[in-house]
Amino acid sequence: MAVSNTTIGNVTQAPASSRTVVTPSVHPEARPKTPLWKALAPVAIAVVLALLPVPSGLAPHAWYFFSIFVGVIVGLVLEPLPGAAIAVIGITVVTVLGRFALFSPQQLSEAGFRPANAALTWALSGYSNSTVWLIFGAFILALAYSNTGLGHRIALVIIKRMGKSTLLLGYGIALADTILAPFIPSPTARSGGIIYPIANDLALDYGSNRAQRRDHLSHRERSGP
Repeated sequence: MAVSNTTIGNVTQAPASSRTVVTPSVHPEARPKTPLWKALAPVAIAVVLALLPVPSGLAPHAWYFFSIFVGVIVGLVLEPLPGAAIAVIGITVVTVLGRFALFSPQQLSEAGFRPANAALTWALSGYSNSTVWLIFGAFILALAYSNTGLGHRIALVIIKRMGKSTLLLGYGIALADTILAPFIPSPTARSGGIIYPIANDLALDYGSNRAQRRDHLSHRERSGP
């Protein structure tokens, strides 16, 4: 005798005789549409400030740079795009308008001065900072801990070995940080890239945030073992 499944909403229920576990289907939530005014406000504010009279004692190129800077800050507050994208757009705008927003007339009049090359050097100078790349690498490592489930497995080992009390867990985290310190001397890389994912998983396993724990478990189910 054929037995059919029953579909209710997004949940497929099998007959009790089949002993099938009923699980709701998981669909990624659609990102809400960004209002148009949030995208236009940073541009409008930067343009309006640039068109205002330059304050006395301030060079025109410095005032234009300030206008773009304010537009970037407004964009970071309103977030029509992710913060990193807004920052890159701001740097790109300043680089393209480097002749007007970066250099004084005296610099432009110097023999052999190339505004395009100088503006590009200014834009890329921040990315040559070793500290910036160290922090970036630390958080890439933290993301790998989270996505692969390695941080959760290490957290479970710590819970198994030292899970008799939250005090012992705190000592375990401190001990792990102490052991790693000689090999990873940067506190930012050590704490952000290694210790934080483990501590975060420990907090989730102890149910410190029910909503965050539910999302965390849902992510693990979708990612698989």
